[in-house]
Amino acid sequence: MFQRKIIILLISSFLFACSAKKENAIKVPDDIVPIDTMAAIMADIHLAEAEAAVYPYNDTAGTVNLPAYYRFVFNKHKIDTAVFGKNFRYYESHPEIMNEVYTKVLENLSKQQADFKNKD
Repeated sequence: MFQRKIIILLISSFLFACSAKKENAIKVPDDIVPIDTMAAIMADIHLAEAEAAVYPYNDTAGTVNLPAYYRFVFNKHKIDTAVFGKNFRYYESHPEIMNEVYTKVLENLSKQQADFKNKD
């Protein structure tokens, strides 16, 4: 019985902490891409880097694949390297917001993985 009360107390504390954090969420400036957009970009970047780790070179052209993968991601999201760099530096300098971004990145990648598994 005592353990049950401790567990309920811990869960309640956790839920309270999570709800309080959302109320105090930091607003992203207008010239910075929104958290959801940055999460989508970062998820695609991580997929591109994973693909490049498996296939680092284009055998027919003799070139490294990673820059081409980055170009694909940036074109998909209608940004360039300068815009990505500016946004990444902003999020990197705000760790609390970057944690939110990466939480969404993990959600995006998990959803993509589940969708892929369900296709089989």
